[in-house]
Amino acid sequence: MKVYIAQVSALLLDERRRLAARLESEELISPAPGQYFLADDGAAICAQTIFCVRQEEASLLALPPLPVAWQPGSSLRLLGPLGNGVTLPRPLRRLALAVFEESPTNLLSLARQANQQGAEVALFAEPPLPALPAWLEASPLAALPEALTWADFLALDLPSSSLPHLRQHLGLPSHAACPCPAQALVRLPMPCGAVAECGACAVSMRRGWRLACKDGPVFDLNDLEW
Repeated sequence: MKVYIAQVSALLLDERRRLAARLESEELISPAPGQYFLADDGAAICAQTIFCVRQEEASLLALPPLPVAWQPGSSLRLLGPLGNGVTLPRPLRRLALAVFEESPTNLLSLARQANQQGAEVALFAEPPLPALPAWLEASPLAALPEALTWADFLALDLPSSSLPHLRQHLGLPSHAACPCPAQALVRLPMPCGAVAECGACAVSMRRGWRLACKDGPVFDLNDLEW
C-alpha cells in the first residue's frame, strides 16, 4: 500500500449513464479486481472510497459513484490499493462472473485473465452492458443456476442487501453451500477505508463479523452468512 499521485484526464459516461473518470499517473498502478482506493482531491472533508480498474499503461478507470467535484485536471492522492481482491485459481478451465445491480466493468479484468489462460468465461448480468469482447458470452442472471455445475470458479459482485436472496438467484435450497469455489465482492459503505475501524462496513460471517474495508471487500462466499 502506498500513495500515488494521479490526475483526472477525462470524465466519461458508463453504459448506465453514470459518471466515471480516466485517471493518469506516472507510476504503474495495478489493483486486483475488488480492491479499492482512498482518493483525496484536497477539497473534500475526507477521502472518498473508489474502485478502479487498470487500463493501458499507467491509466486507471475510476468507476461510479464518484465525487461530484471531480473535473478534468483535478489532482488526486490515491492511497492503496486497499483490501482483498478476487484471486483466480490455477489451473482454471471455466469461469462464471455474476454481477448484481452494478456494471460488470470491475470484474472484466478477471475475464481477460481467464481468457489469457485459455479458460472459457461466461458473464451473468442484466443490461445495459458495456462493450464486451467477442469471446465473452453474456447471459441474464436468471441463467446463473445452470452455471454452477459448469464453472470451476464463480466470482460475484453484489450489494450486501442481495446476500439474503442469493440462494434464490443461484437456484439453491436453504442453507446449501455453493457447489463450486466462489468469491464475492460485497459492496457496502466503507467510510473510514480501514483507518478507524468504525464498524460501518461490518459483514456477518458464519463465524462472527468481519470488516469489509480491512478483511474484504472480497470474501470466500461460503465463509459469509447468506
